[in-house]
Amino acid sequence: MIEKLGKAAYLTIGTKNINASFQVYEKLGYHIESQGKAPVHWMEVSDNSLKIILVEGADEYLGLTYVTDDINKTIRQLKDVGLKPVQTAGEEDAPQQVIAQIRTGILVSVNQAKEGLDFTSTNKTLIDIDYSSPNPSDFPNDLCGIFGEFAMNISDIDQSIQFWESMGFKTGERFEKPYPWAIVSDGMFVIGLHQTTEFDKPALTYFAPDMSDKLKVLKDLGLDIEMMDDGHSGKLETPEGQHFFLFSLKV
Repeated sequence: MIEKLGKAAYLTIGTKNINASFQVYEKLGYHIESQGKAPVHWMEVSDNSLKIILVEGADEYLGLTYVTDDINKTIRQLKDVGLKPVQTAGEEDAPQQVIAQIRTGILVSVNQAKEGLDFTSTNKTLIDIDYSSPNPSDFPNDLCGIFGEFAMNISDIDQSIQFWESMGFKTGERFEKPYPWAIVSDGMFVIGLHQTTEFDKPALTYFAPDMSDKLKVLKDLGLDIEMMDDGHSGKLETPEGQHFFLFSLKV
């Protein structure tokens, strides 16, 4: 049995201007839960559906960040699936963090559990609700609805599924139309693998039955939204380049 990379997880997003980025995330329904200046300026933000750590620095990236009780074991697991650590913090025999690159702009990082990092994820996502018969209380974010998946464009669905299963994920639903795609999850992250050229950059997706109404509110807040599906869905890009897809939940 392949073990998960950690016991808790959150998204980490690198930005060159954390205040400019947060201004957009705030309009998307996120609030600051904590923040600090060391070793760099960071903000822990949440919309009660997804937790994100914004990190200010020279690089723009999206990272899947885990907390584990045994980082050395996790490092061996990353190497076993072909991921070479590109950065390690801490002593050689007692590393505290390891970062590896999945592909350009997408990282996986693992932190050794310690006080302040030893927490339980509280994300509520689309797979946690009965979306065939949703209730208003199912949608934690009043402005965007509920987080659905980290949508990733890939070139080979079978190879991608094999890779993520080697990282401790399990494959859920799989479809062949309108193109091959599947959902994989490790109970902390939900990733949509999409074998398509319809989008060329990973995106955070949200769903709501009344998304067309929500899009009007978001546009009134000043967000630059590209409308899709005759105004029922939309997409936008944050200052650091993170894409959001806002889809109508058809029930």
